[in-house]
Amino acid sequence: MLRAGSRIVRSPLFLLGVVSVLHAISPLVLVGVHHGFGSDETVYLSQINGSHPATIFSAPRARGLTLLVAPVTVWTSSVPVVRLWLAFLTGVGTFVAFRPWLRLTNPYVVPLAALLFSSLWTTIYYGFEAMPNIYVAYSAVFAVACVLRYRQGGQRRWLAGLFVSMVLLALLRPSDAGYVFVPLFVAAMVLRGLARRDRAWIAGTALLGLVAGAAEWAVEAYVRFGGLLNRVHLAEAEQGKPGALYFSLGKQADVLTGPLLCRGGCHAHAPWWALVWWFAIPVLVAVALFVWRRRPAVMVLPTVVGLALAAEYLVSVGYGAPRFLTPVYALLALPSAVGLVAAVRWLSARAGAPAWRAAVVVGAAAVVLAQIGSQVHIVQSSIVPSTRGKVAEYVKVGEALRAQLPLHQRPCLIAGHDSNPVAFAARCSSYPATPAGLIAADDAGTDVIWLSRHRRLPAPIAHWDTIALTGTGGHSWYAAVEPPAT
Repeated sequence: MLRAGSRIVRSPLFLLGVVSVLHAISPLVLVGVHHGFGSDETVYLSQINGSHPATIFSAPRARGLTLLVAPVTVWTSSVPVVRLWLAFLTGVGTFVAFRPWLRLTNPYVVPLAALLFSSLWTTIYYGFEAMPNIYVAYSAVFAVACVLRYRQGGQRRWLAGLFVSMVLLALLRPSDAGYVFVPLFVAAMVLRGLARRDRAWIAGTALLGLVAGAAEWAVEAYVRFGGLLNRVHLAEAEQGKPGALYFSLGKQADVLTGPLLCRGGCHAHAPWWALVWWFAIPVLVAVALFVWRRRPAVMVLPTVVGLALAAEYLVSVGYGAPRFLTPVYALLALPSAVGLVAAVRWLSARAGAPAWRAAVVVGAAAVVLAQIGSQVHIVQSSIVPSTRGKVAEYVKVGEALRAQLPLHQRPCLIAGHDSNPVAFAARCSSYPATPAGLIAADDAGTDVIWLSRHRRLPAPIAHWDTIALTGTGGHSWYAAVEPPAT
């Protein structure tokens, strides 16, 4: 009985489950179940919501994340409930995404890969945030595994898994799905050990999943944005100059300790110790590719898909946001873990005495623990302090608006500074309208508010009444409303 229990505890599947549970718990403990909603979160959370009107859904966004949170938001907007639901989803996502890899490589490497990924501060913080990037990561890792497992055994259930993962990818972020599809399609054409029929099945299934998942985004492009090409153009314009190319690797390195978004006048700079794991990744991946050179597909495919997703953000986005590379880290965690284990084995084999071999293993474990400790330190010392006050302030401003303005009589719309999270807290809709566009909205039977951090108003609404909001925290907030007609 004890031996059976010991085997279960030591099994890779059990260890992966432990990592998944720890991943679900870590943001609840390190960030807090009462951590308020950020600006982007409120957009997704308000779309299907029983108590909040939907805020404007801009061109780049897709509705997959809204569907994931809908089972909760349809009946409550409680911060703890939403956080618990999202933490549960990411715990399940970690387990489901990495489990197929147990039969593709050394099974004990897989829990280590999941640990390396789930212990990154971006993964911890966004583990219960209503943002799509971590679910893109899970979908991409699972899609790659499905291709390799189908190549391994030809079982049709892996084609079904590939279809579902591509649908979810396209629902979450259609552009990311495209960058995953291309290397998977190429792999279907060039992988050894596949019959022509199997190549067609893989390529066709991936394409069908991509089209099915992106269909809603395409239909909405014609309904709301004047066509598919125009929506793509608007999405590019929101990220920078349409069609412009960048090289933002340095900017992504600068934000490895925050902030969550660095564009415009932001000047972030990560300390040297926060960059070490970045430089270790290509070394460990190279070791894995060398070790698996006789069966390269298992290591090459996640690496290529990860680099494709990295290229998307490093070339088409000119600013830094740590969450953008989350799928890249998930895919490269697998060859990185293989490379780390191979390096430890190589050093142990050359260490000689058993004591030295044990020292090598202990040293490697200490390095991994130091990496985890550094990520926890970043969360607690940098990320949480910089975001907690901001999201709490949004709630206070929303409460001040409802207390000082009669917003319960008619529908309300908020524009201006940080309008999305404040509107969510005030139970209003928000819209990135120009001041001139607010006048038309006000004439349509809606209470319109221009939110600002100073009293001076733009010219089209300079005659509006300005109210200083009280009880909003350390910053000054002002709400401008149109004066009553005389």
